[in-house]
Amino acid sequence: MLEMKVRNHGGTIENLPDRAILRHKRMPAAVRRALEALKAASAEVGAAAAVHARAEASAMESTLRVPGERQRWLVEVGQKVRAEATALNTAHRARTVAAQGLVGALVAHETRVDEIAARLALEAHARRVDAAVASVEAEAAYYPAQDGLVLPDHPLRPDHLVTTPLGDPLERLDWVNTYALAEIAGDRCGLVEVEAAEGGVRLLTTTARAAMLVEGSGTVHGTRWQHVENEEGTR
Repeated sequence: MLEMKVRNHGGTIENLPDRAILRHKRMPAAVRRALEALKAASAEVGAAAAVHARAEASAMESTLRVPGERQRWLVEVGQKVRAEATALNTAHRARTVAAQGLVGALVAHETRVDEIAARLALEAHARRVDAAVASVEAEAAYYPAQDGLVLPDHPLRPDHLVTTPLGDPLERLDWVNTYALAEIAGDRCGLVEVEAAEGGVRLLTTTARAAMLVEGSGTVHGTRWQHVENEEGTR
């Protein structure tokens, strides 16, 4: 459930979804309109604030300042910029209304917002996994290895930099709960399933990572892996 609060005259919305989510092409039109309205209202606040600042600076310069009469001076300055201050307050109120409208639109379309967020998270995860696979494959091809460790025999690779097991980054990524994200997104976004030969544990991962798990010569997470057939009997 989305829980958002509007603070600071609409200038801050706590727990607002990421900008990429808000601007996604599948985001409901009502949310996009509310976002544009907030952007316009924020621009109005900026413009009104600039006008007020210039008017206030001019008023301060033109108002006689006498030692010991600071309060009187402030009152006179305030009176000279009353119109600009009123316009700024009006812009702040309008931005608050726009911010509340965006929050309302997001709550009304919460399911779609969650779906988009999950989809983007899956896509980002897949990119990280594939980047890690490419990195491991490139490193394994370039440096001699033994038992999953890169040997420190290259002149450009000091001993203390080459003792990390090649599989570690990928093994951490394997345990991201992609099943939960796929369920929320309503789509596996091209990810495929592999299953442990022992224990029946399944992972939902990229095609490249699945191939590495299934076709690798050793074990990962203490077991060998195999592809999971879908309902039509194909991988």
